[in-house]
Amino acid sequence: MKNIINILLLLIALTANSNAKIINVDDQFKLDLPLKHTYLNLERIETVNELFDYESIKSSGFKVYIVGDEKLMDLLQTYIEGGDITKNYHIKNFIKKAERKASNSNLNEKSFFNWGIKEMKKTLKKMDISGFTFVLYNKDISSFDFSDLDEYFKDIDINELTSLTKQELKDFEKELKPYLKNILPVGPYSIKINTLKLSKSNNDHIYLSATAKISYAINEFASLKGDGIIYITIKDNSFYIFYEECLVNCKTLKKRFQKLIKPVVDQSSIKNSQLIINEINRDDIVSQIEQLNNLYKSGVLTKEEFEKAKKRILN
Repeated sequence: MKNIINILLLLIALTANSNAKIINVDDQFKLDLPLKHTYLNLERIETVNELFDYESIKSSGFKVYIVGDEKLMDLLQTYIEGGDITKNYHIKNFIKKAERKASNSNLNEKSFFNWGIKEMKKTLKKMDISGFTFVLYNKDISSFDFSDLDEYFKDIDINELTSLTKQELKDFEKELKPYLKNILPVGPYSIKINTLKLSKSNNDHIYLSATAKISYAINEFASLKGDGIIYITIKDNSFYIFYEECLVNCKTLKKRFQKLIKPVVDQSSIKNSQLIINEINRDDIVSQIEQLNNLYKSGVLTKEEFEKAKKRILN
């Protein structure tokens, strides 16, 4: 049960409703946040290294932020600093239900954890919470060593990378896809890349956009699953990594994500920021049709069912 509560706390963030505000993050860059949302600078939390190796990220020149609802950020900060988060109304109710369920002698472990996953998602919906957003920012990457990310990138020179043409980036994208498939499963956590695009914007800024399916194995019986979206860009000698995960109410994930990063992606016009979401949407359509085609080839779908489903996607 402790695992379920920990996942509930660590994998929640952006709410789907309310208006927005442009905020200046530590006077470094801007984000378009919904009202009543804020951010945490993990550098200011003394116990952050107990969660993950923040020092190695910091040594690479990155600052790390988590974006979310103000109430959620307070709750998350309390949790990170070792405070008591069980006083929260929704968490308290979740614990009570879990204890009652666990007292049922006829319930096996597998059934209990599968129930826990469903109940966790119900709790997230009640809290109007969908996922979380990580933002990694490096102000000056002129001397950045890409091997700090992984040995695979040790021969990459930042000047060479930014000077590549769109076609050269597309060729590099083909090399990158199988590599990412091999490294992204980390312990109980895995990210399955659905779509990937490496290119340049109209303003000649290099970017990588991707959509993914995520899974966190709580134990051998149950996994918490959701959707992920990634956007990485190099702009004005600064390096930005945006990563959002969504567990419930994911229909508006792309729209929320695109709006959040808009001030960084395009500070001069709406056109380019809309271009990004269109690219991601287009990639999703291709991915869905490929999945349908696989079902048709394997005999799961008839030709008529395949054509009808494809038409619905294209429409």
